[in-house]
Amino acid sequence: SAMEVTIVATAAAPAAVAGVTIFGTGSTPSASGTDGTDPNFIAFTRQYDREPVMRIGLDYFDFETEERHEHKVRSEEPFRIVTDDGREVATIPAHEVVAITYHPDTGTARIRRGMDATSVRAAALRLLGMGADPVIEIVSNGTRIQGALPTTDSHFAGALEVRYVPETQRFWIINELPMERYLKGLVETSDAAAPEFHKAQVIAARTYALYYLEAGGKYPKGQFILNATATDQVYR
Repeated sequence: SAMEVTIVATAAAPAAVAGVTIFGTGSTPSASGTDGTDPNFIAFTRQYDREPVMRIGLDYFDFETEERHEHKVRSEEPFRIVTDDGREVATIPAHEVVAITYHPDTGTARIRRGMDATSVRAAALRLLGMGADPVIEIVSNGTRIQGALPTTDSHFAGALEVRYVPETQRFWIINELPMERYLKGLVETSDAAAPEFHKAQVIAARTYALYYLEAGGKYPKGQFILNATATDQVYR
């Protein structure tokens, strides 16, 4: 659609126009709106003293419908497994595949490494890379990661968290990472789009993410802010 507006420039000061408040240097907004407030007033926007952190629901297994529900991960660098309250569980060498599941009846997570297994009582386990820019790969294929490209779509920067959500009986793997790194993983448009389109897209994407971050997350039961599908913003 299009709209045409005629603008006339004059040397004299503009005349007052009904319903429009004109601001000069140092002027104070006036209460001219029908509700007693200035219609042109823009509320204060929160400034962050540090970069916001996003939590993205990546993949899950459904305990009600699926018999096997192991999240399998590995990394090209060593990574640590800790409980949600900070207890150290294990350090995993580079390239080793680890399978993690959960037993709701006992409240314990089970970590399988080949033929060996360790159980730990914890609501969630966090997988923390030890390199300068850690990346962990999801090897298993749950509901969301089906058909992922092994070279790109299954590799995630930042930390991963494995968590059972009792309200939905789903066993989630969640990606926690800085906001700007999250935005780089969005694939809402193609690389062939114009640079100015990418700029507009990322502003809209950041605004969407910050809105739900400020609201306490779109999925508070799942304990993450957004998911990685087109329901929110496609993230890979």
